[in-house]
Amino acid sequence: MGAGPTHRASRSRHLRTQERHTRVLTFCHDSFGLGHLRRTTTLARAIVARDPASSVVCVTGSPRPDLFDVPFGIDLVRLPGITKAEGGAYVPRALAMPTADVVSLRAGLISAVAREFRPDVIVVDHSAIGVGGELLPMLEEQRRLGNALLVLGMRDIVDEPLRARKELAREHTRFAMESLYHRIFVYGHPHVCDVALEYGLGAEITRKVRYVGVACETHADASDTPHAGPLVTVGGGEDGHPVLEAVCDWMAARPEVARGATVVTGPMMEGAHRSDVVRRARDAGVRVLESSSDFGRLLASASLVIGMGGYNTVYESLALRKRLVIVPRVHPRREQWERARRLAGLELVDVVEPTALTCPGQLDRVIARASGRTPVDPADVGLRFDGARVAAETLLREATGHALPLAS
Repeated sequence: MGAGPTHRASRSRHLRTQERHTRVLTFCHDSFGLGHLRRTTTLARAIVARDPASSVVCVTGSPRPDLFDVPFGIDLVRLPGITKAEGGAYVPRALAMPTADVVSLRAGLISAVAREFRPDVIVVDHSAIGVGGELLPMLEEQRRLGNALLVLGMRDIVDEPLRARKELAREHTRFAMESLYHRIFVYGHPHVCDVALEYGLGAEITRKVRYVGVACETHADASDTPHAGPLVTVGGGEDGHPVLEAVCDWMAARPEVARGATVVTGPMMEGAHRSDVVRRARDAGVRVLESSSDFGRLLASASLVIGMGGYNTVYESLALRKRLVIVPRVHPRREQWERARRLAGLELVDVVEPTALTCPGQLDRVIARASGRTPVDPADVGLRFDGARVAAETLLREATGHALPLAS
């Protein structure tokens, strides 16, 4: 007669603690942009830095995981891509297949990786059930086996509160947060956004929530680098061309601002849009890069940062105490607008509404205000940037400190 589930689970835990080091599986769907994968690899780096013998597998839907140079101990698995069409609907990025078939394929691959890798910890970034519920089979199987700590990582802002409440109240999402995940880490601070309260998570989910602080790359200062001009950046660049075009046109009439400026288009900007940005930047006398292997040094040496309101751009800039002007995305989500609005309330950033991009006077006023003030120290308003380290230490401690109870 074969061994029962409880015996197999106990044996698995014994092998885990006696014969191998911690294994962590991370997932980020990355249907748009690069932000989720950047945050996920930041966490992975923190894990292997804390425990060099650990192994981390990052499963991602990003079309460009090659952009992330990861150290020994981390590897990446790329899923067939899905992206957002106009209006926010998901469609296959490259395959001539129905979306439902691609979701099913992704779900099977995700489950197979988890089954073969046998992780001690599974960390899902942002989307509790993935695209179309693709994570549910894996989460349910792993919860049933009882060998892995299941963690949902939420960024500081999901969307404006009413939209976020609606999204998180969906049946399968609520079920996963209540019944499948053991922990929920918020990569932010409750005084910026109390996700449990503002998003109506309820007592059962709220008891699992821990605010770990901002989880972003932190770069060394550039005090030994010649002072540079403004840095204009739009993350991955998929929808950043209107911002870059407007700022380049604005700088063309202001050579004193353009001097020493750098524009980074992002590696995912369409060729035609990038060509237009390059032309406008050339007219303004501004250097253009698609991306940079040393983006941290670019950021650290900038006199001013102008960018969209993505999580990584904003917090990496603030961690360096940079003057930051945000032109937030407002469609299909208002996440960036919410982040910009709340941080402006703490006097950490200045904000240009996207509708004001075509108004040079508005850019003049906001950029002059940002350039003229002394940056507020984020620590003075309670912001910490060690969220990746805190999360990594917590995950490793829980993975090795005690066995998890089997799901009933």
